[in-house]
Amino acid sequence: MLLGKLKAARKYTDIAVHGTMKLTAYFGVMSYCVVSRVEKLMFGQYFNDLWDLYHPAISEPSVAVHPNKQALLTFWHAVCVDCAENVQLAVANPRLTKHIAFNYILADHEDGEVVAYNRAMLPPYYALLRLCCRRSGAFARSLAQHQNIHWAFRNIAPHAHLYPGAAEELLRLARILAARGGASSGNSNSSNSSGEADGREAAAFRRSTLSAYLQGLNGRTCWTTLISAFCTLVENEDDRLYVVYNGGLQMTFEALHSLHAVVVEGGSGSHGVREELLAALRWARALCRTLRTRRDAKEARALLLACKDWPECARRLLTMLNLHARPKQLRDLALGVLRELVMIGGGAALGALVPLAAGVHATARGAARPRPRVRALHPAPPHPPHAPHAPHPPLQAVYRPYHNFIDTCCRVAWRQRCMSEQLVLLSALCALEAVPLRFNYFATFWLEVANSPGDSKLEEMLLECSVVAEYVDAVLFDERESLEDPAIHDFLRHYYPKLGGGGAGTAAAALAEELCSSAARTQLTTLLGPVRALTILVARARLPPAAACSLLRAVAALQQRLQLRNEEENSEPETGAEAASEPVRCHTPDGSEPDEPLDELGGDDEEPEAPPPPLPRGPEYRELLSQALQALATLAQQIAGPES
Repeated sequence: MLLGKLKAARKYTDIAVHGTMKLTAYFGVMSYCVVSRVEKLMFGQYFNDLWDLYHPAISEPSVAVHPNKQALLTFWHAVCVDCAENVQLAVANPRLTKHIAFNYILADHEDGEVVAYNRAMLPPYYALLRLCCRRSGAFARSLAQHQNIHWAFRNIAPHAHLYPGAAEELLRLARILAARGGASSGNSNSSNSSGEADGREAAAFRRSTLSAYLQGLNGRTCWTTLISAFCTLVENEDDRLYVVYNGGLQMTFEALHSLHAVVVEGGSGSHGVREELLAALRWARALCRTLRTRRDAKEARALLLACKDWPECARRLLTMLNLHARPKQLRDLALGVLRELVMIGGGAALGALVPLAAGVHATARGAARPRPRVRALHPAPPHPPHAPHAPHPPLQAVYRPYHNFIDTCCRVAWRQRCMSEQLVLLSALCALEAVPLRFNYFATFWLEVANSPGDSKLEEMLLECSVVAEYVDAVLFDERESLEDPAIHDFLRHYYPKLGGGGAGTAAAALAEELCSSAARTQLTTLLGPVRALTILVARARLPPAAACSLLRAVAALQQRLQLRNEEENSEPETGAEAASEPVRCHTPDGSEPDEPLDELGGDDEEPEAPPPPLPRGPEYRELLSQALQALATLAQQIAGPES
């Protein structure tokens, strides 16, 4: 009965006579009566009556607030949801497909009545258009080029704080219009040329819509819409470059600024806001990486430095690296953005980051307890006897990304000739903190510097840093097993003779005495690090001749044991406690383990890092031990004299 009144309702569309609210109760009651698919299907035979009522009498009058239109669109949308038959009636009607996008909408964001009306009327209208796009690819292609839709993305979509429902519906509509190759099953028989044309049209829509968002959004307040727009409209590297060139990177920094204030500084925030922070970090990293890889270094640096908020953003990202307060995913993503900023910004980025990072490490070092000066060959429990003071793999995984980042900072500064004393200090402080974890980033980098002609000034800067001597002492006195790593071993062989400081004589004597007293029972698989440490110490602080003679005898006993062990292995497989006693060691030469992969956006994966070779085990380990014992024997022979 109510549907039959649609024809009669036409006379109430005259605004001058009946105003703008005469039909609201009528459509309200009909919407109330639509309770199932049965009622929705009843609408089909009255579809043309509804369209004739809507256009042009209701759709086009220049009335800012038109409750009749809101009520009609709400009912129309209700009978189309989960009813493909009613949607098909719409897209099959040429008059509708030509005119439905023409809908008078006033965007006066200062008028509370207009804002409230748009907030209620626009969601069902845009949802109705979306249902039609899903049903018809031809309709979707036509709508994507319509001026009123582009107007909506410029004037409604960026104001999600005013029109949350409408902005969400526009984003859902954009996902369909931006899809490559069209939006529906209607494209199943398209030719290749038609598909290419669809792709070009979709790309053009993405660009124009991105432009609307980038011109209209405020990154500090509309971060949700910004992230959603990126996820919907940015499909490839060209799109990401378009975002960067149109101010999107600056807007992403602004969004990170606000999200940091909510999640990090505020110490709260819902799960949704935390997920938005992670998404913003992913987008910042992806945009920076595309800028770095697709543009030359000079242009990329200029584009980054043109973003006025990047230094403050970089400093805020550093505060996200607190290991005890931040989830690993958040830390890794923040490090990913920081790494890109350093690689693009070079000296400017290092100038913003290094003083703050160095200050944090220096403060932490002041609060730390002093290290023991000498540690025995066989530490007391809880360290297991077969793996003296072995590094903790989970801790290595937690700390490695940050140490890898500091290594990146050093290499960028070296390459761009902007190494500072503060960065040298930061490098050394990180190395000192990482001694128990046996990372070799520091040793590997500074060995490369030492082997590079013309970089003697950098080597002098390192030798003038007092923390370097502490690092060397920590390795020799506390973590001698880390000398199994060839990079750390070569670093000490090169730099230790050039460093001042005491303690070498006492440590050499104590270690030599212990080696002599335990030569017959010390496990061979624990000796490489201590023997190398003793060789380095003895080369600098010579032992008394008598001690050297005792050391010679101990070395000879160890060499004999090693020879017997090799002969046994050649005759039978290694079993028993000694086979199980090989210590857990870090890998080399590029920082123990490759970085754990970070979550990437589609098509933005980094080239995977090649896994470093493992440290020697079995026969190879014993061969290195044999060489170390021979080097120690040669030194002891020189000290003891020919009589020995």
